[in-house]
Amino acid sequence: TTEQALEDVGKIAQESYEYYKRLGLTPFLKLSPDMSDDEVTAEFLRENSPWLIGSPEYVIEKINLMKENIGEFGGILFQIRPWTTDDKWRKSIELFARRVMPLFR
Repeated sequence: TTEQALEDVGKIAQESYEYYKRLGLTPFLKLSPDMSDDEVTAEFLRENSPWLIGSPEYVIEKINLMKENIGEFGGILFQIRPWTTDDKWRKSIELFARRVMPLFR
């Protein structure tokens, strides 16, 4: 589920947020210039970044939304990090290959 996927990547989202903040990238992560730096949190990144985290249905919806907003794009990069168990990682890739990829050939 999307909820389980977000929970599984919680630690990585926190680490990414801290890394981006140290690099001074917080202003580039905001949805609008009116947002305060304090509004850019790890939870904000999980929910508002272009990361594809969630159920196959959610990922399909998010890819379609990205295509609406930016047009066609060349590809999707998978970031391999120790965010979960090997079994969950393999299941994630399998779900993506079987249920998401066929819709975007």
